[in-house]
Amino acid sequence: MENQSIDLSGLNAYLNRPKDVMLEDMRDVTETRWWKGECETLLRKESFSPEFIKAFHTHWVECARHIRSQVGDDARLIELLRYVLPRYDGEDGLLYRGENMDRFKNNSIGLCWTPDIEVARMFARGLNAVNSGGVLLSCACKKEWIIASPNAHSNRIGEKEYIVDVLKASNIEATETYKAVEIIQ
Repeated sequence: MENQSIDLSGLNAYLNRPKDVMLEDMRDVTETRWWKGECETLLRKESFSPEFIKAFHTHWVECARHIRSQVGDDARLIELLRYVLPRYDGEDGLLYRGENMDRFKNNSIGLCWTPDIEVARMFARGLNAVNSGGVLLSCACKKEWIIASPNAHSNRIGEKEYIVDVLKASNIEATETYKAVEIIQ
C-alpha cells in the first residue's frame, strides 16, 4: 500500500478533537502505514491536549508493534514516546517481557513491559513465539529507563504495560524459552 498522509495538516484540527475521534484518526494513520511521517510531525508540535495524550497512549497499547515497525527507528520512536506521553514518576522496578526469539537475538527488544510475569509468559508462549519461539525477559529497571506507566486501557485489559527505553536498559536477562508456534490459517 502506498504511504499517504491523512489530511492532518499540522495536526491542529486533529489535536483538538474529542478523544474517540482522535483515536480513530490514529487508527487510520496505522492502517495507511504513515507513522514515520506522523512521528516527525508530532515531534514538531509544541504541546498536546490531555485528550490527545490519552488517545495516543491508548493507541500505543493497541498497536505498538505496528507503530514501531512503521517508524522504523527505535531511537526516534523513543524520543516521540518521551515527548508525548506522561513522564513516569515512580520508582525502580522489576519488569518482564515476552519477546520473540529472533528479535531477542537481533537485539531488537520491544518497549512494552509488565510487572506481571504471567502476562509476559502469555506473550512469550503465544503471539511473540510465532516462527522462532519466545523468550521471557526480566529487567530490574531504573526509573530513568521507564518512559510511562500503564494507562487506564492497559490496566483494564490486564496487561499493566510500562513503556521502557530498551536502548538504555543494561541488565535485560532471558529467564525462560518457549517453542515456536505456528499460525494455522
